[in-house]
Amino acid sequence: PYTTLFRSFPSHDNALSIEKLAEKVVKKLDWSGEINWGTKPERPGEIYYLNSTYDKLKETYGWQPKVDLETGLDMTIDFWKSKIHGAE
Repeated sequence: PYTTLFRSFPSHDNALSIEKLAEKVVKKLDWSGEINWGTKPERPGEIYYLNSTYDKLKETYGWQPKVDLETGLDMTIDFWKSKIHGAE
């Protein structure tokens, strides 16, 4: 499964499994449901972890992120909450 795959690749210090990302979102939403991992067959090319760096963008364009992951998640959740509550 993906946990083995996740551990087998060299990574940057910001590597994050999809499961850990989901746990962050669950906590921020204070959601008490359950995510049913492993209920679907694995698909070729499936993404099990996020592992990236913006070094090339910074070098080429001078770009760098304005917010960290936690702040970005908060902003995204707030955005979608406003869309959902605005549509009611």
